[in-house]
Amino acid sequence: EESDGGGGDGSGPGRRSESPASDFEEVPIDTADGGGGSRIGAWRSAAAAAAAVMSGRPASSSGGGGGGGGGRSTAKSAASTAAAAGLSEYIDVNISDTKHPPAVLPPQPEGLAGNRLKRRKVFESLLATEASYLASLRELLDVYEQPLLKHKPKLLPRRATRLIFYKVRELHQIHRILQISLHAAALSWDTNEQVGHILTASFSKSLVLKTYAAFINTYPRGLELVRRQMKDNAPFASFLGTAQRRSSHKLPLLGILVRPVQRFPQLLLVVKDLLKYTEPDHPDRYDLLYAQTQIEHLASQLNDIKRDSEQLISARQMLRALGVHSKSALKNSRIRIVREDDVSELRADRQQQHAGGMRIILTTYYVLCTGARRRGGPQELLWYTKLEDVRLSGTSLTPDMKVNLEEVSNYLRIVSQRSTEVPEELEEIYNSLHSLLHDHAVLVKILSLVSTLNFIYPDVREDRLQALLGNMQVAIQQKNEELRVAQGTVLAL
Repeated sequence: EESDGGGGDGSGPGRRSESPASDFEEVPIDTADGGGGSRIGAWRSAAAAAAAVMSGRPASSSGGGGGGGGGRSTAKSAASTAAAAGLSEYIDVNISDTKHPPAVLPPQPEGLAGNRLKRRKVFESLLATEASYLASLRELLDVYEQPLLKHKPKLLPRRATRLIFYKVRELHQIHRILQISLHAAALSWDTNEQVGHILTASFSKSLVLKTYAAFINTYPRGLELVRRQMKDNAPFASFLGTAQRRSSHKLPLLGILVRPVQRFPQLLLVVKDLLKYTEPDHPDRYDLLYAQTQIEHLASQLNDIKRDSEQLISARQMLRALGVHSKSALKNSRIRIVREDDVSELRADRQQQHAGGMRIILTTYYVLCTGARRRGGPQELLWYTKLEDVRLSGTSLTPDMKVNLEEVSNYLRIVSQRSTEVPEELEEIYNSLHSLLHDHAVLVKILSLVSTLNFIYPDVREDRLQALLGNMQVAIQQKNEELRVAQGTVLAL
C-alpha cells in the first residue's frame, strides 16, 4: 500500500488506481513500437482520440512526432478502443499544454451587436469558468495530493489521502479533454457560433456520471476526514496553510474540494443564458436544448447521490455519538434517519405521562429513544431496539379509545380499548367541531326556509346567510386539520 507502483505522478503507464471502491481502473496503453515511434506521441494520439470521441468528431489516425509506424498503429488502436468503449473506461494520458493551450476567443470582430454579441460574451464566460475549474482540479493534484503522498514524514496514511482526492485525476482528465474541444469551438466561434454539440457529447458519456458519482459518494467522508485531521493533526493543518498560500486561487482545501459538486449547476446557468440569446432558427438552438436536458438530468442524478451519501454518513455519525457500536448497523449501506421528534412516554408501571424531555429517532434499522437534546452536551441514549422487533399498533387517540400498557415478559404491550375518557385537548376540539356542524346544518335549513318567504325583509337576506355558511365551512376545515394534527401525535409501539 505504501508503494507508488511506478508512475507516481499519474502520467506514466502501468499505474492502477489505489482509491477505495474503484468503479473502473486506469487502463495503460501499450506504447511498444516496432519502428522507433515516439512514446509521447502515442499518449498524445490517445488524447486526440479521446477528444474526438468526446466532441463527436472523427478521430485522426496520424501518430505523434518521430514518424514510426508503431506510434501510428498505437494511436489507431487507442482511438478504436476509446470509440468502441464509448469512453466507459478511464485512460490516463498526458495531454501537452503546448499542443493544446487553454480555450480563448480570438479578437472580437468589428460591428458585432445584438444577440450575437451577447452570445459571444456568455460563451467567453463559459471558457473562463471552465479554465478556472480545470485549474482548481490541477491544484488539488499538484499542490495538495502529490506533496501529501511524498511528504516525509507522512502526514496522513496513503489510503486517507486517496480518499480525500478520490477521482480528482479522472475529473481533471474529463475536463481537460472538454477544453480541447472548446478550444476548437472558440477558434471558429465568429463563423459557426456552435457549442451545444460539444456539451452534449461531453456530458452524455457514462464515464462522466460514473466519475462524478464516485467522487460525490466519497466527498462527505473526505470532508469529515479533513476537518478531523485539521483539528487533531497540527502538522497536517500547517501543511494545508502553506499549500493555500502557494495556491493561485488562495482558497482553503475545503473550498476547492467543493467545486466539482457545484460545477453542473453553474454549467446549467451558462447554457440557459446562451439559450436566452439564441434565436429559434439558429443552428445551435437544438443542440443547446439537448445539452440543457442532459446537464439537468446529470445534475439531478448527482444531487440524489449526494443527498443519499450525506444521509448515510449522518446516520452512522448519530449511532456512534449515541454509543451504538453494532457492526451490522454501522456497515449497513442502507441505514438512514427517517425522522426524529420530541416525545413524552407513557410508563407501564404508573400508567401516566412521563414529563421528562425525551426524543424518539426512527432509522431504517433501529428505533432509538434519547434524552432531550442539551445545549453543548451529548444526548443520553435511554433505549434502542431493532426495527424488526417493533410493531406499530396505533397512531391516534379518538373519543372512544384509550391506551392501556401491560408488561408481558420482556416486551411492552400497548393495547387500545374503548373508553369514554378523552384527552382534554382532543375533547375540546371535538366539542367545537360538533357545535360547528350542528350550527351549519341549522343554517342550511334556515336558508331553505328563507327562499319560501312571500315578502322581502331587508334583515333576512339569502346572500348574507350564504356568506355566513362559507365562513362556517372554513372554520370546520380548520377544526378538522387541528383534529388531524392532534391525533397524529400519538405513537404506540
